[in-house]
Amino acid sequence: PWQLDPERYHELRIDRQSNEWRVYVNERLIGTAPLNENDSQRFRLAVTSSGPRKFAWFSDFLVEELVPPE
Repeated sequence: PWQLDPERYHELRIDRQSNEWRVYVNERLIGTAPLNENDSQRFRLAVTSSGPRKFAWFSDFLVEELVPPE
């Protein structure tokens, strides 16, 4: 596992591809998960910390639907 500096902002990106979910932190791919046809239309974000600051702030959510051009 790797650690992030809690004093800095970090970018989190979650992409839904045709067959999987891809998760990036600071533009680094950190994991994938298979896409399930029964996936819910929502997801949850969670943070685990071993340090004294056991919280995280999330802001500036952007949701975009990318569709093929007509």
